[in-house]
Amino acid sequence: MLFFLFACSNKGDAVISVGKKKINEKELKILYENYKDSVDVKSISKASFISQLVERIILEEESKKIGVKLSEEEIKNFLKENNIDEKKIEMAKLYLLRSKFVEKLVENINIDEQLISETEKSILDVQPEKYIFYQIVLRKREEALKVFEEIRSGLDFAKAAEKYSISPEKSRGGLIDYLNADEIPTELLTHLKKMKKDDISGVIPTPFGFHIVKLKEYIPKSVIDKKLKREKALEEAKKVMKGNVYAHWIDNKKKEYGVKIKWELVEKLQ
Repeated sequence: MLFFLFACSNKGDAVISVGKKKINEKELKILYENYKDSVDVKSISKASFISQLVERIILEEESKKIGVKLSEEEIKNFLKENNIDEKKIEMAKLYLLRSKFVEKLVENINIDEQLISETEKSILDVQPEKYIFYQIVLRKREEALKVFEEIRSGLDFAKAAEKYSISPEKSRGGLIDYLNADEIPTELLTHLKKMKKDDISGVIPTPFGFHIVKLKEYIPKSVIDKKLKREKALEEAKKVMKGNVYAHWIDNKKKEYGVKIKWELVEKLQ
């Protein structure tokens, strides 16, 4: 969509300018409509939309310079592995493109030993039990029972979450990633403890609504040895370093491209 719009752009006053790329009011409206279809717009601001759009433009321009490309197979596999709907393909492309740039940016950078040591100190010697699960949350028991019957009749759990759930993680098929046992509501934890991988619960009432959960993985409580602790610290330190390097790089690129935004026109988006 971005490529098509840019090929037709430069008609009308630019609302957003990123280097030579310009987006007018009509084009921005189309992009925003597509964006609303791909995310939970209630939880994401127009500022986030603009920020991601500017980032995407810069990444696409920079990718031409250094030969970073995304294959259709990469995109398809990413959507499948992460249970992401096709309508979120643009968000997936942005994530993959960003990841490729991050790897390029850090390939010749060594991780600071002090960062590794500080990260290692923050890792507990005893790792609590964790659960990875999917959930669907509804306001009424009757609604939850109806959805539960649809799942029993063959409706895919992730698709049911995207279609019916009122919880923010519905955009990820209801995935709740790596929660410690003490972070999970007691009502849910009681059921999760009795479940096996891929088991689906019945309707569970909690103070937050009526839940249906599907267990993806259970990680038991464990004592972490020094070697594993070091490996975990190294992994976490890498993530921090990559985030810092990329944030610094994209900020500099925004200055280099001379990003200009007419916020008064952005605010008119509906």
